Amino acid sequence: MKKLTLILVFFSMFCQVKSQFVIDTLPWCPPGATWLYKSSSPSSSIYIQFIYVKDTFFYNLKVKKIVVEGIQIIGPSSSEFARTAEIIGTEYLYNSNDSIYWFDKISNDFKFIYSFNPKLNDEFVIGNSRAICYSNPIFPKTDTIRVTQIFKDTFDNFIFDVYNTDFKRNFKLGAIIKNIGSTSAPFPQINPQFCNNFKPEYGIFYESLICYSDSLRGTLTFSAQGKEECHFAKTFVKKVTKKQERLKSKLFPNPAQNSIKIENAENIKYHSLGIYNYLGQQIIMQNGYKEIIDISELNTGLYFVKLYHSNGFTETINFLKN
Repeated sequence: MKKLTLILVFFSMFCQVKSQFVIDTLPWCPPGATWLYKSSSPSSSIYIQFIYVKDTFFYNLKVKKIVVEGIQIIGPSSSEFARTAEIIGTEYLYNSNDSIYWFDKISNDFKFIYSFNPKLNDEFVIGNSRAICYSNPIFPKTDTIRVTQIFKDTFDNFIFDVYNTDFKRNFKLGAIIKNIGSTSAPFPQINPQFCNNFKPEYGIFYESLICYSDSLRGTLTFSAQGKEECHFAKTFVKKVTKKQERLKSKLFPNPAQNSIKIENAENIKYHSLGIYNYLGQQIIMQNGYKEIIDISELNTGLYFVKLYHSNGFTETINFLKN
């Protein structure tokens, strides 16, 4: 009898655990929909947040207006962090027959980015006119990707349909979660396997989707550290000291071609400087202060300048080399 009772208890517990998982049948982009993607620079964490604000009409289509916010967290340095957040753009998306389309500002039309109900081996044409491959002037504007796997996965107690796309293409999307989106990037990205020097969207090469939230699902995270990192990126606010604010340097021209100049209002000079590419690889290391830095030998692309000050504080400024 005791044995039967134990079996019933364990069965009841198992059913309760199973009942906590719900198959997601909620719509794409309900009120409050927000996607937080991550990228990284040599000395800071960079996040791009896409926030659905309202439905509107654009090019005679009913679309979702998305505000794009850039979040950068630098530090710690001198026992301090610095956090900045600013609106950097606006996007327009719409849904038609379970396919999502995105307004391409270069070609001035809506382009397919992914489908939510594909079949295995389905093929889609994707591209991104805003992403430029500098190392290959005849780099294709589009490519065909194939659905390689369809499966179910669980994120924060919701069960989703997910599919993978092949990676060995000029553009990539990664895994697509039904009614959420890509876990790699919000739009097709140039694949670095086939272009070693390119300008990505907003100057950022996306690493992964950290978290997603809306008014119906709450917050979903997509990695073991996702919950902590999502909270940190969205809510972390620590007042930057006045000393750090005075040290805020400026770089110009940006974009630059042959040289750059760095200065700040207090005329405080850095003692050394490093220049890194978008992968975090050091390209230039300079000891001592120079008013003008020669960049004529750099390839075209996105770079980060890291300034080291004598008080231990460091600054990072990004620039585009034409």
